[in-house]
Amino acid sequence: MSARGDFVGEQYDLGVSMVFSKGLKRLAGWRPGFFLVLAAAAAAQAELTQDQVSNQVQNPDYKISFEKRKIQVGLHALTVEVADTDLKRARGLMFRKKFVECDGMLFIFDRPERLSFWMKNTWMPLSIGYFDKNGRLLNVQEMEPSKSEMQTALPSYPSAGVAKYALEMPQGWFDKKKVSKGARLKLK
Repeated sequence: MSARGDFVGEQYDLGVSMVFSKGLKRLAGWRPGFFLVLAAAAAAQAELTQDQVSNQVQNPDYKISFEKRKIQVGLHALTVEVADTDLKRARGLMFRKKFVECDGMLFIFDRPERLSFWMKNTWMPLSIGYFDKNGRLLNVQEMEPSKSEMQTALPSYPSAGVAKYALEMPQGWFDKKKVSKGARLKLK
């Protein structure tokens, strides 16, 4: 997933989920100045620059570990990778060609907001389900993979309302399993 927006008057294009809130483009769950905060924290720990942090997200060779967690969606028990930090949400399923040892990826945001994802550097077709703060399914979007790393005109896939969770699964999963609007997400 990726996002675009203005950062201190400059354009950036990073591998992060998009969020549109009150007409402003913002990064998924992040406020303006995110990169200053993240870069400062990273620099304090590893003496990394803002560009180096950005490059970690966009570098397919930089390994990010995701915790696996059991969840339930409707009647279906799943094992998913959890993207619950800024860095993990920024990377998401970028550069992958298949799911490995899990059924999907659950994005957990700090607070409910209108969410919108796109498929920058994401090579597998996905379905995304957006869930509200109570775990109720708001809507599902069918997302098409990027055609190349150079692709810039990418569609966005928004939530139908304010969401706290986004669940990415192989494309068609929600339809095949008859999981529809109002279905319940339970974290175990």
